[in-house]
Parts: sequence; structure tokens; C-alpha cells
Amino acid sequence: MLTVQHDLVGTLLLKHTRLTEEQLRVALEIKATRPYFRIGEILLSKQWITLDELGSALDVQYHSLLLGQLLLKRGVVTGDQLARALDAQATTGDRLGEVLVNLGLCTHDEIVDTLEYQQQQAPHRYIFGVSIPGPHPEG
Repeated sequence: MLTVQHDLVGTLLLKHTRLTEEQLRVALEIKATRPYFRIGEILLSKQWITLDELGSALDVQYHSLLLGQLLLKRGVVTGDQLARALDAQATTGDRLGEVLVNLGLCTHDEIVDTLEYQQQQAPHRYIFGVSIPGPHPEG
């Protein structure tokens, strides 16, 4: 178990890559003394993750924020409820919708309806093998 609190990106990288808790702990210690570096930059410089892995984790984090914004806009959750769920998500690494339902902050149907709306708004790309809405990378 990590003694240093880490963010969603770190949790996602732990869950979906070869990154170890010890490596993340070391990177967070470096970040504490050099706050101008982002955690992803530190992990990349140590070659503990690849650029693709970091990109995937950042895309998942971005997707979570988009879902949260839509739930706020639709009046499904409040700002405080969303903040609580994002904090929980940073600890568990679970998908935001799962966290919101598990915390009893919204229903499965509300998540499905919002995700269906979101899917209608953007094309899909695959992140960690999961199809999510979002812009396709160019090139």
C-alpha cells in the first residue's frame, strides 16, 4: 500500500501497466522536491512507462472529467458529489461511473443515459483496450 497519496493517473498506470508501487512512490518523492515536474514526466524520464501508456492514462482521466461535466450539466450530481467521486476514483482507479453508482450518488441508468449521449457527440478510440469517446489522434 502506498503511504503517499497519488493521483488518478498514477492509479491508472499501476492498474494497467508494469509500473510498480515502489516506482510510483519514488516518482512521487521526486515530485515532492521538484513540483515543477509532472508525475508522467518523471515516470517517462526513468523509463518506467512508455509514452503510449502515459497517453492512455491521461485519456482515461480526461474521459472521466468529461463524464463528470456532463453529469453536472444534466443535474445528475452536484459539484460536491462529483469531487467526492473523483477523489474516490483516484484511490481505486475504477471508472467514474462505477464509483458514482457504488457511492450511491446516481443510478446505473443515469450513467448509461449520459454515456449514450456522450457517445453520440464524439468518435471512439481505444484506451487500455476499452472503447471510449474522444478525438482520434492524428497521424
